[in-house]
Amino acid sequence: MSTTIGDFNNDGWFDIYVTNTPSGNVLLKNTQNGTFTDIADGSGTAFTSVGWGAAFLDAENDMNLDLYVSGELNIQGLSQLLAAFYEQVSNETFLMSSDNGFLNDAYKSYSNAIGDTDNDGYPEIVVNNSNNESLSLWKNNSNTTNN
Repeated sequence: MSTTIGDFNNDGWFDIYVTNTPSGNVLLKNTQNGTFTDIADGSGTAFTSVGWGAAFLDAENDMNLDLYVSGELNIQGLSQLLAAFYEQVSNETFLMSSDNGFLNDAYKSYSNAIGDTDNDGYPEIVVNNSNNESLSLWKNNSNTTNN
C-alpha cells in the first residue's frame, strides 16, 4: 500500500516500513549486507488493521524517528486500529501510548504527509481521510526544546 524510508536506528543504513493488507505491516531493518529483516512484532510497530499510509518523523526532535501509520479497519479482525503513532523509546523499540494526542483519530484514511505547517520547528501530520471526510491536521504540541 505504502512505504516510508528512514534510518530509524541511526546506524547509517536506510530501513523500510511497508503498510500492507491484513497479513500485516512490516518494519524492515537493513542488515547492512544487502538484506532486510522484519522486526515489526519485536519493535512494537505491528499494525493490526489494513494499513495504508505511513511516515517516519522525528516528532520531538530528539534524533529518534517515530512512526505514524494510517489505515482502515479489517472487519474480520479482532483488535483493530484506524491509526497509530509509534514513539521510538529506544534504538529498536516503539511504544504506542494512549496519551499521545491522537484520541479522536477515528477516520478511515489512506495517506498522510509530514511537514512543519506552522514554522515552529516541529513536524505536523496531515492525513487524507476517506469517504469525502475532511483532511486531518495533527498539530505537534511537543513540549521539548529540541527545535
